[in-house]
Amino acid sequence: MVRQKAYELLQETINQGAGALGQFLETALKRHLLFIMHDGMEYYPERKPAGVELRQVIKHLPSFADDQFHYIHDQQLLVMQVSLPDAAAHLYLLVRRVMEADIPAIMKGVEPARLALTYFLRNEITVQHRVEQKTNDILSQAFESQRFRIEDILTDFDIRLDASQDYHVMLVDLGDSVPDSTAVDFKASLMQFERKHRELSLYPLFWRGKGIVILQDMRDQVELTPSEVDSSLRTLIIGWQKSFSKRYGISLSIGVGDRHPLREMKVAYREAQVALAYGETKSRRGFCKCFQDIGLLRPLFAGGMEPVLTFCRRTLGRIMDYDRENDADFLITLKLLMETNFNYKAAAEMLFVHVNTVRYRYDKIAQLLEKDLSDPDVRFDLYVAVRMSEILGVLHLLPVGYIGDVRERQHGRTASGES
Repeated sequence: MVRQKAYELLQETINQGAGALGQFLETALKRHLLFIMHDGMEYYPERKPAGVELRQVIKHLPSFADDQFHYIHDQQLLVMQVSLPDAAAHLYLLVRRVMEADIPAIMKGVEPARLALTYFLRNEITVQHRVEQKTNDILSQAFESQRFRIEDILTDFDIRLDASQDYHVMLVDLGDSVPDSTAVDFKASLMQFERKHRELSLYPLFWRGKGIVILQDMRDQVELTPSEVDSSLRTLIIGWQKSFSKRYGISLSIGVGDRHPLREMKVAYREAQVALAYGETKSRRGFCKCFQDIGLLRPLFAGGMEPVLTFCRRTLGRIMDYDRENDADFLITLKLLMETNFNYKAAAEMLFVHVNTVRYRYDKIAQLLEKDLSDPDVRFDLYVAVRMSEILGVLHLLPVGYIGDVRERQHGRTASGES
């Protein structure tokens, strides 16, 4: 009898989805319940981000088996799960207003639905993988291809942008160890933020481990000067950043591009990338950097990546080649010399080498570049090129480091003559 009911529920789920399964369980258990995935996305009774409290419950659940349960006594909340042996995803069933004495009957009532629940979970994982692939394809076309109009592509996300308006792009780096629930938390938080600030129109996406937010320019929404609007937007962004970081314990780093017409959205995206990379080269997290705030580098990067790459290769190419071919550290030595105003002793302490090694490298760099490193104009060009190379390295547009091989060393150094 139970097996027959399990197959009937499976067929109904295949034909009608989570709605039919949820309605069966609510009737059988005489209680309201929710289906929530491990990432905090609710699938029944509605498909939407689960409430903040429930997402926190899911996030901090202990490990337990499918034939077990987790009960939160003070909330009278019963949590059951369905998992797959070959996937990290979990589907959770949450039932409210449950007394401990009711748990055995509820567990028994859920049993006929487990086959259908397992099917639903596996099918949803497959769908998510397809969506992720499609998302990657769509956004690659939107922000990286020159063949497509971005406003046409984004309609696939139900994002309909006004060609008469200007837009910013905001990139949000949530860190390396981002839990699966972060994408849902990120989007839900921004939707709530938009409802609170009616002057904002924003469209959050999640791609390649980073949040992307398309922000409509506020000039038509508020009676402020352009500089006041920029300041107001920055204040709003930083306010959201602090709120999200505090609530979820994540240190967000943000890069924001300048405003551009819709047809130049790719430019705004590239500027947001540069602003984010600029902040990351400072080796700290939790910043909010706007493209307009990166000083002299702004007009240089505004001309596109190819002129920047050309300038870096022309200015630093010989040093980069030497580092790669000789397992050397001349580029980082040059960077630290400039940051310490060419103080050999200070640079040596930061590099953990003898001061004479830094003097040798200084002379060798001057020889490689065929430049007088005491010339202020030469130093200026070198500093700009080094800062550009750091940003390009973060963007994976310029190789950083070197490719080395095992070789014999003399006196703990390479055979290049360093002491």
